[in-house]
Amino acid sequence: MRFFTCFTVLMMVLGIVSMVEAQVFNVSDQTGFQNALTTAQSNNEDDVINVQADMTITSTLTYQTDTGDNGHTLTINGNGHTLDGGNAVQIMYIETDTGHNVVIQVVM
Repeated sequence: MRFFTCFTVLMMVLGIVSMVEAQVFNVSDQTGFQNALTTAQSNNEDDVINVQADMTITSTLTYQTDTGDNGHTLTINGNGHTLDGGNAVQIMYIETDTGHNVVIQVVM
């Protein structure tokens, strides 16, 4: 009986852990990047955006969770790529409310 109870609890925990997955976006252009940010700001999931190419940014990429994404995390992995606004465009605007985490990583 004890084994069955421990097994049941373990399966429930594993089921919960598997449901808490991040949505992963792989982006290689400005449109794809903005679409990923727009989806990430309201999909109620932790999100990871992997930058797959250098990009010239012609309009500011925006991410706003001031209406809430229930405290989920956004991670942007730069993977050594460059986002270039050509000294004319603010590359990114990020606005979050209390309790949100945004992590930007430059991974070489």
